[in-house]
This record gives sequence, structure tokens and C-alpha cells, in this order.
Amino acid sequence: MPVNKSPVTALLGAGADAMSNLYDMNLTVPQWVLDRAQLSAPGAEPTTQLQLRAKGFTPPEIKPQTYEVKFKSVAIERVKTQLDFKRRTEVEFRLDSVYDLYRLFKAWQSGVAVGASGAVANAFGFEGEDVPGGDIANSDWFGLLEILAQATPLYDAGNATNNDGASQGLGVGDLNTTNSIAWAYKQLFVIEVGEPKFSTENADLQTIKVVFGFGEVTDPQGNDL
Repeated sequence: MPVNKSPVTALLGAGADAMSNLYDMNLTVPQWVLDRAQLSAPGAEPTTQLQLRAKGFTPPEIKPQTYEVKFKSVAIERVKTQLDFKRRTEVEFRLDSVYDLYRLFKAWQSGVAVGASGAVANAFGFEGEDVPGGDIANSDWFGLLEILAQATPLYDAGNATNNDGASQGLGVGDLNTTNSIAWAYKQLFVIEVGEPKFSTENADLQTIKVVFGFGEVTDPQGNDL
């Protein structure tokens, strides 16, 4: 005879939900950007591997384009042989008190444009650069953006002592490739850098919006597009 579960027991046994705040953003910055940025944080050694304070992230959607086919009184959608996918994404970052993050992204943007001087570039990479296999996609001129999202249930917060990927509560900085799903945006460069906003009416956190362009993307299924 089947056992009828109460709504409460059904909910208790429904499993853990994915949570929007359990993610890490890892940014690999080209060395030339650090060399150009003139960062000023006291006692901080500049590094190309950064974990940044981002307000959030939404992966760019990839979907096929469609068109309508009609016959008599009916119509259906057919799929075009073309994807609707813009290879750009934007992230809003919290600024540090010495504005080093702002300096870094402005230096990175200078690879394609410098607004104050009116200078622009229409080629990727460094002039005369010898890249592996002659492929500009392998150039050290580009960066990398990786998003890791928690993809396992978390048990026993009082026993968050390791990073084995599944059974224990999550400690700060514990996300890795064994307990998460990941997106990777390669051949990364900076298109736009928002400006700080100042006001005498409030004392809010400073944030800036940065728009990145990218080439290849690896999705959580391991597909390269």
C-alpha cells in the first residue's frame, strides 16, 4: 500500500536548491595590463590571478534564430542556421578604497582605446608578436574570465573542514572544479569601463560596470563555441 507523504515531509525530502550567491569569479589579467596600470595598494603584490568582488554575473544567452513558416491557417517556427549570440558580457564590480581596480580596467581598455587622447586600435595582440602556431588566439594579450557555481548539496555546516567537493558545509573560498559547474570566457579584452559616481547626498559603495569582449567560450557541458 503506497504511503502518502504530507506536504511538509515532501518538502523536506525535495533536496537542496541551487543558490544564486554561491559562485566565484576568477579573472586572469594579462601581465602587460599590470605593468601599465601603476597600482598603488600598500603592501600588495600585483598578480595576474584575481578573485574579484562582483555584484553578480549572468552568462550571455546562446540560442538559434528562428523564422515562421505558414501554410493555410497554421504556422510553425523553423530554426535558422545562425545563432543569436553576442560575444560580450558585462560585470559590475565593487571598487577598492584606492581605486586600483578602476586603474586596472582602464589600463586594460587602453589596449583598444584611450578616450583622453582619442587613440584607438583595430588589431588584437602586440605588433610583430610571434604567437604559438601563428594563432593570435594564443596571444598573452588576452585575458580569461571563469565563473564557478556551487553544484553539490551542502551538509553539516559545523564540519566545513575540507574541500572534497560534496558532503560537508562550504567554507569561504572552497569552490573548485570538483564541486561546481563552470563557464570560461577566453580571449578576453575590455570594451567599456564605467566611471565612478560621486555625490554629497549619500555615502554608497562605489561600483563600476565593465563590458568585456571575448572569443571562445566553454560552457558547463564542456562545449567550445
